[in-house]
Amino acid sequence: MTFDHQKRRFDPQRLSFDPKGIDLPKYEFRPNACNECHKIDSRPNWDPYFHWPGFYGVKMTTRTRGYDFKNRQLNKGVEKVNLDAFAWR
Repeated sequence: MTFDHQKRRFDPQRLSFDPKGIDLPKYEFRPNACNECHKIDSRPNWDPYFHWPGFYGVKMTTRTRGYDFKNRQLNKGVEKVNLDAFAWR
């Protein structure tokens, strides 16, 4: 989700990745599916963050033991490996 300062609104966006890593990511600007939770006048709703199916980092339990909350960075663990692989691609 981004914020458009000129229009004074949030714009949800969806990126879909090929699980095999062959095809380029698919991008959708303001997809209708986002309106279910964010409504037409979209707003972030961070309260249920850990329950968003398909959102990166959704299972933040033992998988993120390597997250340094003080410095706000991921230092080790499965999610770090996955994030590094994503950034490399």
